[in-house]
Amino acid sequence: MTGGAGRRALGRLVAAGVGAGAFAVARRALDSRAPGGAAAWSRTNHAGREVSLLGGLALGASLGLAAPLAARAGARPASTSGSARTSVPAPTSVPAPTSGPASGRATGRATARIGSTSARAGSAPARGRRRDGARTRLPLAAGLAATAATVAGAIDDHSERFTGLPSAQAKGLRGHLGALARGEVTTGAMKIAIIGAGSLAASVSLGGGRDVVRVLADTALVAGCANLANLFDLRPGRALKVGGATLLPAAVGLGSRSALPGQSVLAAAGLGAVVAALPADLRADDMLGDTGANPLGAACGVVLASGGSAPGRALALAGVVGLTLLSERVSFSAVIDSVPLLSAVDRAGRA
Repeated sequence: MTGGAGRRALGRLVAAGVGAGAFAVARRALDSRAPGGAAAWSRTNHAGREVSLLGGLALGASLGLAAPLAARAGARPASTSGSARTSVPAPTSVPAPTSGPASGRATGRATARIGSTSARAGSAPARGRRRDGARTRLPLAAGLAATAATVAGAIDDHSERFTGLPSAQAKGLRGHLGALARGEVTTGAMKIAIIGAGSLAASVSLGGGRDVVRVLADTALVAGCANLANLFDLRPGRALKVGGATLLPAAVGLGSRSALPGQSVLAAAGLGAVVAALPADLRADDMLGDTGANPLGAACGVVLASGGSAPGRALALAGVVGLTLLSERVSFSAVIDSVPLLSAVDRAGRA
């Protein structure tokens, strides 16, 4: 392993530790001072056991704040020596004949060389500004998407308490959109609007707003992932396992050459938070709920959207759309239970 590769691997490892530590700190703080009291975050899971949504809130906080900060730090250049390499000294003198046609040709060639050198040197600050902008775009996008998804999920999880709007009557994306078409505003419809706005803002940040088609596709990818993660949060640990598997390739640096600066560090920080949240979720002490599942999916969507491969992003979007449409007709739990390998992975570690 070369020195540069070793430093990048160490940076990803540190980022994973930051993500895990941020979750642990947030979870401990919420235990002592939960917004509205711990009882407001208590729910009954599929098995009739009382669980807490505070784990989901802690995950949303770590994905919305700590992971983007880690990505911003990880995207910084390792040193400032690169600026010295970008400047090319111009020759101080050019030998040439003092008269005649040969003199004119030599002088012209020398002038062209000096002009080309000056242009290259002058373009270095512009390249530096573009790199700095790229380092800022990904952390900003991750923070916007995860924070909006956390807020939207918390509103839906506390629909009757905070808004008085119906939630249980409408199920799934089609159910909420259908209710909206009938003039009924549900918290699910509010969630769609908030996550959509956050995903759009994140996508504009990722692409700089110049490519409208990519911005719209990335918006659909981030918002679709946020919704899809919630569809997997039906059994202890399932959504976290799916999210962790999605983040893992980028977290170990696969495909990062063509990705935005900081992608692998962002994925590693998110993966660290996921690993830290997993034990309590598997024990059914915590449950992500919409508050945690939505930002988990949004973070995965930002990581996928920040990849440099257009075919890869298109394939990810097609997969998200396909699974979302499939969820309206079949039960993910039934499919997983019917496939031995999927069932074994799904049940692994569960209390």
